[in-house]
Amino acid sequence: MNTNKTPAILAIMALLLAALAVAGCTSSATTEATPTPAPTAAPTAPPTATPAPTPAPTPATTPAPTLAPTATSKPTSSDLPWINYEFSWSHSGPVVLTINGKVNQVKEFRMDDLKDFSQHHIDVTMGTKSANGTGPYLSELLDAAGVQGDATTVTFTSSDSPPYSKSLALADINGAYAGGVVAILDDGTLRIILPGGASSGNWVRNLVTITVS
Repeated sequence: MNTNKTPAILAIMALLLAALAVAGCTSSATTEATPTPAPTAAPTAPPTATPAPTPAPTPATTPAPTLAPTATSKPTSSDLPWINYEFSWSHSGPVVLTINGKVNQVKEFRMDDLKDFSQHHIDVTMGTKSANGTGPYLSELLDAAGVQGDATTVTFTSSDSPPYSKSLALADINGAYAGGVVAILDDGTLRIILPGGASSGNWVRNLVTITVS
């Protein structure tokens, strides 16, 4: 062996050993400095709330239609050709006067029916007898029933027992006795009162029926 090369070889070996030592220290320091990561816990899913059941929709309630009130009108002469004035019916209460016989339509009047007619006051004196009262004209009531063309007589009958009745010519009722009134008295009874010199016996009290014949 060449003795001149020995020092160089020894120097190289020393350098290698020094490098190895440095490398070992660095590796050891890195190993010590790097902490072992803690195990990662598996993520726990957050609790899921159970949704409340959705209530079934309530069907909308359609309100019942509101019917407009129906106006009740009185029939006029255009509805019933033989009537020349307004007349209402469908009143409640007992029938107080009936017109029958030779008429186009039998009429049954309640007290309110009679009061629906225009009211007229009459005051008549015959000798020592007098009568007065307020009510519809007899002619208007006869027109309501529609007197037939061949009628000649009108009979007034009371509710007395036995009933009292009085017959007059239709021509007189429309002539000399025109303006007669079916008076509504304070006690709720009816009385026929005729002007023009008619006998007081024609002023039938408690009148309930007028018959055309």
